[in-house]
Amino acid sequence: MLAIRTADHLLEREEPAAAADVLERYLAAHPPHGRILQRLGRVRLMQGRAAEAAHLLEQALDCRSTATLAEEVVTLSTDGERNSTTPPNAAAR
Repeated sequence: MLAIRTADHLLEREEPAAAADVLERYLAAHPPHGRILQRLGRVRLMQGRAAEAAHLLEQALDCRSTATLAEEVVTLSTDGERNSTTPPNAAAR
C-alpha cells in the first residue's frame, strides 16, 4: 500500500510528523483501514503520544476483527452455495 510505504520511508528519514500526515490524509479520504491505523498508532507512539496511539491501535484491531468476520461470512456463504446439493452430514459418512 503506497501510503504505508511512503510513511515508512519518511520514518526512515526520521520525519514522523510527515509520516503521520500521509497516513492521516489517507484516512481522511478512505474508510478506516487496519494497517493504516496500526501504522499511525506506531507513529504516535514514537512521538510520545501514547493515549492517541492506544486509541488508534484499538481501532486497528476493530477493523481487522470486522474484516476477518466479513471474510468468514463470505467463506461460509460460498461453502454453503458449493455444498447446497450435498445433504447435511454427508462428509461425515
